[in-house]
Amino acid sequence: MRIFVNILAFAVEVALIVGFAYIGAHAPEAFALLTIGVALTAAISLEYARFAHEIPFYFGEALSGIGRAAARVWTTSEALFKSAVAGFVALLTFSGTNPDRLYWTAILFAICVFVGTTLLLRLKLSWGMLAVRWGYFRLSLPLGILYSAGVYALTQAGKLPSAGFGDVAYDATFNLARNPSVADASEFLFKLTQATDGLIAALLGTVIPADYVPAVQIVASTNILPGFVLAVYTVAVVRVVLAMQWLAPAARHEPA
Repeated sequence: MRIFVNILAFAVEVALIVGFAYIGAHAPEAFALLTIGVALTAAISLEYARFAHEIPFYFGEALSGIGRAAARVWTTSEALFKSAVAGFVALLTFSGTNPDRLYWTAILFAICVFVGTTLLLRLKLSWGMLAVRWGYFRLSLPLGILYSAGVYALTQAGKLPSAGFGDVAYDATFNLARNPSVADASEFLFKLTQATDGLIAALLGTVIPADYVPAVQIVASTNILPGFVLAVYTVAVVRVVLAMQWLAPAARHEPA
C-alpha cells in the first residue's frame, strides 16, 4: 500500500509541476491569477504563524486577544500584498512574444519546482523538517538563484536571446507600441534585464577575476525575482504529496 501511494504521489507531483508550467506558457493571465490564489492559500496561515512566534521572541510575552486580532489584520494584509506581487512577477515571467523563450522558461520553471519539491520532501523524510513552513520562508532565494543560473546557462547556450542596450533602445524607438500589450512589455523588460545583466558583467570584469564574473552576475541578476513564485508552487505541490502519503496507514507521519 505504501509503495503504491508513493508511486501515485510521485506521478501526481510531476503532473502538477508540468501542468503549472504548461498553464504559464500558454495562458499567462490565468497563470498569474492562479499564482495569486496559490500564494494567498499558503500566506494567510503561514504569515500569521510566523508573526505569532515572533512576538514572544521580541516582546517576551504571547499575543493577547486584541493582539491576535491585530496580528490577523496585519498578516492578512501582508499576505495579500505578497500574493499580488507574486502574481505580477508570474505574469511578467511567462508573458512575451517570443515562443522559444516561453518554451524554455516553462521548462526551467518546471525543473526548479521539481528540485524544490525533491529537496523539501527529502528534508521532511530525513530530518523531520516542517516542509511547508521551511519552503515558504526559506526556499525563495535558493530557487531564485537556481532560476537565474538556468537563464544564464540557456542564454550562453543560445536557447534564450541575449540583448544589449543598443537592441533595447532600437526596440523602444521603433518596435514598442505607444500602448504596448502585456506580452510586448514583458518581452521588452526581458531584453532590458538581459542588457542590464550584460552591463553588470562588463563592470564586474574590471574589478574581479573573469572566472568569478558569472557567479556574481547570476546572484546580482533580477532573474532571481521569480524565486518566491517558484517557492509557493513548490509548497503547494509538497502539500498535495504529503496529504496523499498521509492516506496510507503504513506511511503516516506528522503533517507539514
